[in-house]
Amino acid sequence: MIWLAFFEFILVLTKKYDLPFSVEMHILLGAIMLAIAYNNLAKVSKTDAPGRIKRIVKATAGFTVAQAVMGIPLFLNDRWVSIPFIGVIDFLHLAIALVIITQASSVATTYDMWEEKEFIQAPKVT
Repeated sequence: MIWLAFFEFILVLTKKYDLPFSVEMHILLGAIMLAIAYNNLAKVSKTDAPGRIKRIVKATAGFTVAQAVMGIPLFLNDRWVSIPFIGVIDFLHLAIALVIITQASSVATTYDMWEEKEFIQAPKVT
């Protein structure tokens, strides 16, 4: 998922060079990221991973949905209609993309550390 997000950024940068099908590839990679995010959520939810990891995975999946929702007016504005405040939507789309890559990286690291028992949870104070 992290690498897909990275390639999404690369595709956005190449759009200014008018490469064929860059928008369609961006949509395809976004759909794959959405599927992976929900696959990760389903799989991590079934484990005994700490609650914080599960919450971050759930938030990441939610952010991928937000990206898809914001992508619709961006696509429509690019192809057919002029949408007001498109700059705000474009900025939020970029900002949330950065959130997704950050959250996915965080989950990948912490889940791996938990799975390999590389950290010890502090005892609960009562």
